[in-house]
Amino acid sequence: MNSLHSLNDHARIAFSAIALGLNEAALDASIKYSKERKQFGRAICEFPMIRDMLAEIKVSIERSKLLVYEAANRMDDKEDWLPVSRMACLTSCEGAVASTLKAIQIHGGYGYTRDYPVERYFRDAKTLQVLAGGSIELKGKIAEEILS
Repeated sequence: MNSLHSLNDHARIAFSAIALGLNEAALDASIKYSKERKQFGRAICEFPMIRDMLAEIKVSIERSKLLVYEAANRMDDKEDWLPVSRMACLTSCEGAVASTLKAIQIHGGYGYTRDYPVERYFRDAKTLQVLAGGSIELKGKIAEEILS
């Protein structure tokens, strides 16, 4: 490990990957539930608001995936990976929190119960966001990098 980088710098790529997984799990659970749940005689996945939320979760996944893979590739290739890892962590963790909240909304009142996994995904995403350094700290470090 390079002495210039802390353990937390290395862990950010792992945190980003975990957040990406939470994002994907939230989408999978939401797709399944929205196809099964009927309201007004049709599956709720047919309603525009649900479709919008599903699309937003998918976009968040793809955005995060690009940054996480780029950060990991740069680290493997021994290139300057730190700036991208911080952006990946910020994007993935914020995306996971937003996506899991959308998943809870898609599940309605059931989203808050332990009968469905999305309430746990949200708690995990929020915890991960704090462990990764928090959005404010990451944004501060990203700003320092671009201003130096």
